[in-house]
Amino acid sequence: MGWSDPEPDGTGLKVTTSGAVSVTFEFNSADEIQRVRLDGGYGSGAVAPPAATGSVTTIPLAVRGLVNNALANQTPIVVTYVDAQGGPHSSLRGSVGVLSATQVAIWVRHADGGLPAAIGTNPRISLFYSDRRANAVVNVMGKARIAEDEETRRKVFELSPEVEQTHDPDRHGVAVVIDVTRLQANLGAGRGNYSMSAP
Repeated sequence: MGWSDPEPDGTGLKVTTSGAVSVTFEFNSADEIQRVRLDGGYGSGAVAPPAATGSVTTIPLAVRGLVNNALANQTPIVVTYVDAQGGPHSSLRGSVGVLSATQVAIWVRHADGGLPAAIGTNPRISLFYSDRRANAVVNVMGKARIAEDEETRRKVFELSPEVEQTHDPDRHGVAVVIDVTRLQANLGAGRGNYSMSAP
């Protein structure tokens, strides 16, 4: 399942899933969690909303769940870029994650590696996710850039799985942010098909 970013909800924060579950955290005056409320899910009588099909303007939560858990699911994402000589390069990347409603990010451990160097001459990049067991396929195209600000670097690093973080504990790598220009997702039975495009 994909989880939304936390949103204000009365005196607390609420997160929702790509299924029928939402979790609300309520806080006391010391900003400590006072209550956790679960709405929906098994035993509540709630059912997941029907899967959407068609055009969307943001990355769906179901896609976020697949991308952010790709390495844990043993389905790392294939990233393809083109170098300054026009040569294509593809590699499996375990640190890919959905950064925002329209952005994907990668923590690249080697700042002087091929991917960061290629972005300077050709920012176009593609990402491909395939889980044959679940019959789920996600294809993303976008324009990449190196994020220089420390806040974005921190977010991208923390978004990557812990096993990836342990390979670069001092954060010598770079944060690659990809503005999604096109997304096609076929998530299999009951989970929907999505199409997203941007200028």
